[in-house]
Amino acid sequence: MVYPSQCLYSPLLPIILAVLLPNDSNISSKWETSLMVLPIHATGSHVLFNKIENEYKSGRLTDGLQIPFHFDGIYVQEYDEIVTQLLYRDTSWIFISLMCLVILLTIWTRTIFVPLMTLFTIIWSLLIAYTMYTVVLKIPHFPVINLLAIVLVTGLGADDLLVFFQIWKQKRLILGKATATEYVRDNNRLDVTPNTETQELMLIDQIDESDFTSSSFNKNNIILNNCHVTIDSIHPTSMHNAPENNKLNIEQQLTECLHFTLLHAIPSMTLTTFSTICGLLVNLFSSVVAVQRFTIFASLVILCNYIFILMMIMPIIIIFEFNCLSLCKLFSNFYFCKCYQLFTKSSYRIILLFNKLIIKLHFIFPFIIVSSLVFTCYQLIWLRKFTIPYNHLHSSTFLRLHHPLEQFTQKHVNSFWTEYHLHYYQNLLKINFIWGPQPYDERNLLTYNHDIHIQSKLLLYSPGINFTSLNSRQWLLKFCNELKRMPYLFHSLPINSRQQTLSSLQLSYLNDYINSPVWCPFGRYINSIDNYIFSLDCLLNTSVCCIQGKPLQIYNSSVILFLSCLHEYILHENQHEYITNFRFMHKFNTQFNEPIGFIVSALTNISLISSSHYDIQQAINHITKWFNHLLSTAPNLLNHGFLTVNDLEKYEITLNITQYIYHSIMIAVIIASLLIFLISKNILLSILSLLCLTCCLLLSITILTCIDNWTLGIIEGLVISLAAGLAIDPCIHLAYAVSNNCNNAGVASWRQCKQQSICSCNNLLSVLVSLGPAISGSTWTSIITGLPMLFSNLLCFHQIGAFLSTLMFCSWFFCYIVFIGILAFVDHVFTYFKRN
Repeated sequence: MVYPSQCLYSPLLPIILAVLLPNDSNISSKWETSLMVLPIHATGSHVLFNKIENEYKSGRLTDGLQIPFHFDGIYVQEYDEIVTQLLYRDTSWIFISLMCLVILLTIWTRTIFVPLMTLFTIIWSLLIAYTMYTVVLKIPHFPVINLLAIVLVTGLGADDLLVFFQIWKQKRLILGKATATEYVRDNNRLDVTPNTETQELMLIDQIDESDFTSSSFNKNNIILNNCHVTIDSIHPTSMHNAPENNKLNIEQQLTECLHFTLLHAIPSMTLTTFSTICGLLVNLFSSVVAVQRFTIFASLVILCNYIFILMMIMPIIIIFEFNCLSLCKLFSNFYFCKCYQLFTKSSYRIILLFNKLIIKLHFIFPFIIVSSLVFTCYQLIWLRKFTIPYNHLHSSTFLRLHHPLEQFTQKHVNSFWTEYHLHYYQNLLKINFIWGPQPYDERNLLTYNHDIHIQSKLLLYSPGINFTSLNSRQWLLKFCNELKRMPYLFHSLPINSRQQTLSSLQLSYLNDYINSPVWCPFGRYINSIDNYIFSLDCLLNTSVCCIQGKPLQIYNSSVILFLSCLHEYILHENQHEYITNFRFMHKFNTQFNEPIGFIVSALTNISLISSSHYDIQQAINHITKWFNHLLSTAPNLLNHGFLTVNDLEKYEITLNITQYIYHSIMIAVIIASLLIFLISKNILLSILSLLCLTCCLLLSITILTCIDNWTLGIIEGLVISLAAGLAIDPCIHLAYAVSNNCNNAGVASWRQCKQQSICSCNNLLSVLVSLGPAISGSTWTSIITGLPMLFSNLLCFHQIGAFLSTLMFCSWFFCYIVFIGILAFVDHVFTYFKRN
């Protein structure tokens, strides 16, 4: 901390006073905003920020002031330190999401078993994935962005488990109640697919589950009394012989349930997991190491979650059925049925009414699809709301925009005269033109560690490069002369100083290249080799740059003479601490070293603080086109030059991630549609699922853009690449169930189904009754899990929470409700044309 007595003698005092004034030349304007600068040590700035923020939030900082006073924004040098503190603090929202997930699953399933298994599955998946990430793959760094996978698996951890549990419950009920119902209705004949009335009876049977606590129920009744399902033809003899089916012991019933569950749940779970991982793996083509590592870790987490459910859930369920844990099951069912008896009865009736309503209102779903496509295309394509932001700082921020640190950077950095010029000139882009050496980094995705600076032992350079030939020297002279006419070259102009601020401001203090924005060792430049030779008095000087009392003509002389003069010139410039931009490699077999590299730098008038991504891209493309045109006239020994801009690191990361987002979405959508076609063998079903998935993705992006102010940035591009793989899950489950209904009806009816309609309304209602609770439960648990993350201060946590909640809601609406509704509409259209 600078003491007050020292502050009066500090050279920062004029700047501190100058930045108080707003960036407005009209003095009579109302002065409402000021900037206060405190010259403190950077290492303690985050402590001061925390104290000021706490005092300001409590109201003690402005207590007793006669005028209203508030902070619009604060900025400190230790930005990364504050982000790290908020990272640890906001991790608590993940635990809150886990608690919400457990509570919601407990209410939804009316058992402790599924929530505990979900929690254990999430923890097991994260631990095994992290072990494989660090021990097996030996990746040395775990980036912060990998924490998004924790939020992702928290929201998706219950999806496969709910589907598995629901199908298990369905088969348990079919052995206990559905068989007897169909046997009495049809006497000696049992239809393979129950009709709508049977489905209603089965749902009502589940409503009556809450009354099973009567003492007349024995252990078998308790075990057989937990679910509802459509009838399948895996074991037709047992399903067509009710008296023999009633005599099945518990082991035989569990064996049949196991066969049924594995046959129906495993393919559906495999397809949904495969589609999610495919959307992730596209990001491996990114050149950003952190994105590639997030892809690996997230894929490992999802894969471990799938393997755990595949290998462990069935043995645990069987142990739960046979062992003494059945007492816990009886107690939990008794407790929940007593507490939620009225709730469950009304909820199941509402579910049945809701399923019928979807089928009845099938005519509105085509209008919903068309209107959503028109609205989203207007917002995203015509208005271009979801695009790269104007300011590159917005796409690389870690904190939410309302945070004081981001408010200053985004809003108030240009509000003050001195502050604006300070950031403007400090953020001017510098272009580097390079020939010869090409840096080579032998580190890869698995070994790269940005915390350790590793210098490569290999230095690659073009073997045929030559800077000393006559053609090369003449072309370098031409390039240096043309460099003064480079597009967007910076031209130093005096700042319009104001009487109210500093009388003058040395721009060289803000940027070292401002006094000499471009320099080249050839041509008419200060301290160039031409000026060095011109300054020599060859009549009195014995310099090697003088030949017989005359200056050396470096563009017509031999290579040996030019190299001798070049080495003398470089030695002279190095003594005066000047840089000549030539690069050499020591050689023992030659008298003079040949230059192997050449670098020229130029300062542009493009400032990152005031230029958009489009402006930067247009300027770089223009400069690149100009440079490539010059390279086309270069000799073969120099036509392999290239340019680099080191200050565009964040811009290139954003551009690299966003350029793969559309490819990732398209690949995931196509793969999901192909998966649906493979399981259904129906092209119309695949097209309808593709249409519903497209509407879901477009509406999700539109909602996030309009409500949460999303722009096409790093985090947005990364999480949206997962959208198609996550949203398609309901379509895959429903398509698999619909195709099974047609297959189970027999070959003739399946051909008739393909010729006339995808699936009848009765079969659709059957699918809704059987899979509706599992699909709705999985989507809404993901939605509720993402809601607590909305309150996080870290932008990445907030955005993954908003993304998860919005996407899963749109998936539930389009890939579940609209998908079934449009299938019912297709069935109605086929039926209408058939009758006519």
